[in-house]
Amino acid sequence: MSTKQNFEINKGEDALLMVTMATVTVITGWALTFTLRKTVDGTGLFTKTVAAGITITDGPNGVFTVAILRADTVDLTQVEYYYDIQRTTAGSATVLTQGTV
Repeated sequence: MSTKQNFEINKGEDALLMVTMATVTVITGWALTFTLRKTVDGTGLFTKTVAAGITITDGPNGVFTVAILRADTVDLTQVEYYYDIQRTTAGSATVLTQGTV
C-alpha cells in the first residue's frame, strides 16, 4: 500500500524532493518513476526516472531524491496537480507514494 504525501512547489522554480521509505527498505538497483498529472488518472505532464531526474542517494536505507526543474513547471498554471512515484522494476511494479502538488 502506498503512502500519501502532499507538497508544494512554485511555478518556474527548481525543487528537490527527498523521499524516504516509511519502512527502511533497500532500494539499491530499483527502477523508479515520478509522474505529474492534471487529474488522478490523467496523462502524465512530465516524468522523472532513475535514468533522468531521480537519484537513489542512500539505497540501503531507502532514500532517493526527485529533481524537478524550472523547465518542468514554467508552463504550468497555479492549480493542484497529482503525482505518484512508482517502483517500475519488472515483476515488482507498485505505487510507493502519491499525493498532490
